[in-house]
Amino acid sequence: MKNSSSSYQTLIKELEDFKNKYYKIAAAKGLLICSLIGVLVVFSSVVLEGVFHFSSVGRSVLFFGSAVLMMWLFGLQVGVPFLKMSGLISRMSHKEAALLIGKQTDGLKDRLINVLELKLIENDQINLLLSAAVKQKITEVGQFNFLSALSFKELKKYGIGFGLLLLFASFISVKYSSNVLPPMERIIDFNSSYSPPNPFIFIVNNGEKLSVLENEELILNIESSGPEIPQDVVIYIGNELYYAVKDSANHYHYNLKNTTEDFDFHLVDGSGNEQRFDVDVLPKAVLVSETKIISYPSYTRIPQDTFVDLSNIIIPEGSKVYWDIKTKNSSSCKIQFDDTAFLNPSPQTSYQFFFQPKQSEQYILSFRNNLSNYSDSLRYNIQVLEDMFPSITVKEI
Repeated sequence: MKNSSSSYQTLIKELEDFKNKYYKIAAAKGLLICSLIGVLVVFSSVVLEGVFHFSSVGRSVLFFGSAVLMMWLFGLQVGVPFLKMSGLISRMSHKEAALLIGKQTDGLKDRLINVLELKLIENDQINLLLSAAVKQKITEVGQFNFLSALSFKELKKYGIGFGLLLLFASFISVKYSSNVLPPMERIIDFNSSYSPPNPFIFIVNNGEKLSVLENEELILNIESSGPEIPQDVVIYIGNELYYAVKDSANHYHYNLKNTTEDFDFHLVDGSGNEQRFDVDVLPKAVLVSETKIISYPSYTRIPQDTFVDLSNIIIPEGSKVYWDIKTKNSSSCKIQFDDTAFLNPSPQTSYQFFFQPKQSEQYILSFRNNLSNYSDSLRYNIQVLEDMFPSITVKEI
């Protein structure tokens, strides 16, 4: 009888060990399931916020709803098995454990249940008879290893699934971080208010600083950027408006003419906000007047001549030419002959040059300023008449 009782206690201990391993596996499985569902919940929340751009209330529902769901799921899948394993809440009965073992081992279920049932009805009157039966059943059952009916290998598929999902989520988060991180930040910071993303904004001339020479044409190349395409692009300048010409789906252009002073214009983006653009009008170096003062050779006894804005002049050999050049917005002035050049690099409104041409030639007058790469030039002609040798004419009287 004592041997029967000892064998039964050993059987009960093996059943308790089976239960503990069962709950350990259940807790590990629950942790993997919670992790897998957690990734899906986070991913789904980010997608929903990214598409619908919820208000503060909507984002708080997403945040707390996801948190409550995950806590409930964690408590159910991990907390409950852990508490049962610790004995803090009721565990499965020995009979339920026997049924689980019997599912994994053929012929063992009925023997285990018979042992447990016989032990329950054992009493003093029939003690000897039942003790022998229990001992026989325990001997038959004792040859089986209950713990072998459970294995952590069954968690492998859940681990692989979680790993693949985590890799996929990590790849998406890195590859499309600009689409993933902002919705996630908005969900976490659910108390703050966020404006919905702009359907489209405008980029003018690739975002470069806008400038144009005075009285020149400014070409505006406008590109819309965003998930939506504007139907029309209207340019507002003061109280006037102009419609840009559409070149392709999101590219437009417009030519602004006769610009004489700095100005600004604005476009209206997809949120109804004004995008302002400033245009600097750069002064153009221009010639105001070109005056040539001719000093003839003394033997000609011809007084000085002054020619203003005359492109072609004829002078006798040995003449000296003085230039007085009036300009506007110039930083330098240069006069170029065939073999000689004069440069005045200082910004001023009047430049003076002196030259004595030896032969007929062209010269180029050019000027520019430091505000732009623009330069202007004009071409002039000087014809030099060679001096004739003296001749003697004799008349017979």
